[in-house]
Order: sequence, then C-alpha cells, then structure tokens
Amino acid sequence: MVNYTVQLNGWFETSLGRLLLCKESEMMQQILPHLFGYHLLQISNVGYSNLLNSSLIKHRCILSKAANTINKPYTSIFGFADMLPIAHDSIDVVVLPHVLEFETNPHEILREIERILIHEGHLIVIGFNPISLWGLWRVRRTIPWNGKFLSLLRLKDWLALLNFDIIE
Repeated sequence: MVNYTVQLNGWFETSLGRLLLCKESEMMQQILPHLFGYHLLQISNVGYSNLLNSSLIKHRCILSKAANTINKPYTSIFGFADMLPIAHDSIDVVVLPHVLEFETNPHEILREIERILIHEGHLIVIGFNPISLWGLWRVRRTIPWNGKFLSLLRLKDWLALLNFDIIE
C-alpha cells in the first residue's frame, strides 16, 4: 500500500471525499470538546487540515510519514505509525483517521498507541465500515475502496486484547 497517502489525499479532494471529510469533522466537533488533557496526537494527515480544531487541548501534533505535508498550526512529527517516536504514557488523546485500512500492520499500530497513551487516555478511530453502504464501493478496488477495511467486531476484539474500554 505504498504511497496511499498521496492517492487518498487526492480522493479526499473529490466531491465524495469532501462530503466524507465534512461529516467526519462534524462528528469530531461533538467528541473532542469533551476530552481533556495536555497532548493530542493525530496519526496521519490524510485529507485533514482542521479535524482537531474543536479540541480544547492546547498541544496538538500530527504525525506524518512525509515531513513537509503537515498543516500548521500543529506541531509536526515525522515518523511511522507502527514505530511512534513518542515516550511511553505521554499522550492524552490519539486520533487515528483512516490509517488502519491502509497500513500493513494495523495491530502493531494499535499496540504502539496503547504504549503512548496515558492511563485513561482516549483513542478515536475513524475508518470505513466494510458492512455499510460505503463498504459496497469496495468492488471498485481503487483508493479508498481497496483498503483492508476492518469490521467493527474485529476492531473491538483487537482493542479488548490491548485492554481498551470501548465507549462508543
């Protein structure tokens, strides 16, 4: 899934992609103001420039594989989702938009997030549901429909193995 970031960002420029970004941003505006802490990390900047705007957390970082692709005013971190260059127990909230579907080792990414989250920290996973109407588009086999979509049941199982509590 090499270079999925560029392809996926291109898809998010389409009318369907912009509609999805708008809906996801609206959902984040309902969630983020209720989460508190000192440090917020978004892993991957695919399609998103203002996803974190509604957060009350002052220190916001975006981790990206390409150092020059991160939008200001956020702190830029260059790195990989399965080897996070972040200390243990140091992040209050992690936002994971459309990462697990396109990375080769999604379980390792969740393990890394569990490592960096503080006790009682929060993980927000944004992804395509393979059994929704969006999932039907997978027959096209082009970005973003060629990702390895995780079912909600599988994601919950993986998170339970890592001792995450599922809130919603």
